[in-house]
Amino acid sequence: MVCRIIWAPRALQDLRDIVSYIRRDKPLVARQFGEKLIAKAESLCAMPERGRVIPKFSEPALREILAAPYRIAYRIQPTPPTIEIARIWHGARAPEDFTL
Repeated sequence: MVCRIIWAPRALQDLRDIVSYIRRDKPLVARQFGEKLIAKAESLCAMPERGRVIPKFSEPALREILAAPYRIAYRIQPTPPTIEIARIWHGARAPEDFTL
């Protein structure tokens, strides 16, 4: 499937916050982990429905995948095929704490 990945401004801020937090102690690890999160999100074009529906929202188009210990929330838009990366949050935090 050929699709487009769009990063919501809030997801980009989440990514920056995660990398900045890790960078305080481990700069090289921070960069590598940030790249891992980006690659995981962008891999969704191959199988966009592989993530689970987020129980809080119960919308089939709103899903999440894990990039331990983080969760990547995304929306699937079928026409044109688009994946919107909505949020990234630590798995220990409840999704109820976040709006999408």
